Amino acid sequence: MRKGRQHAVVDTNVAITANRREGGSYVCANACAQELKALKERGTLVLDDQGLILAEYSKYLNYKGQPGFGDVFFRWVINNRGKADLCKEVTITAINHAWRQFDEFPEDVAMSDFDKSDQKFVAVAAAAGRGTSILQASDHKWLSWHHALRANGIPVKFLCEAELHATRDRKKSNSLDSMG
Repeated sequence: MRKGRQHAVVDTNVAITANRREGGSYVCANACAQELKALKERGTLVLDDQGLILAEYSKYLNYKGQPGFGDVFFRWVINNRGKADLCKEVTITAINHAWRQFDEFPEDVAMSDFDKSDQKFVAVAAAAGRGTSILQASDHKWLSWHHALRANGIPVKFLCEAELHATRDRKKSNSLDSMG
């Protein structure tokens, strides 16, 4: 990996948000696009050796690299997968556990309700080692696990934090309204 450079696992929603097809603000979409651009130019993307993250990207992004910036990023990933200084693959191990999908996912009860479909991102960051962050854009549930992830040595960089807090607060309010 490139020494002194950003090493990151990119949640699929960052590229989706950069495409701006799922709503969100221009500010958030621009922040995602700029972060992806910086990673491509000065960092190393970390993926899993099983292709789970790549498979998820392929469900939501266009490998032809058009029309959005997230699609351009996906095309870059496809073109650079074999270049370890640009796209490093780490081994993650699937396990049969009550709430953990991967051996590398922290065995921390504070994260026992973590979305199973997102555990691959955490497992990859953990397998890559300290200093590997997860880029997150639009999943407000990650705010609940931020401290537990950090305590387990996995930093999360929230690219649209103000929007995440607003979404979480709105959903909490709607939930309370429906209960009352």
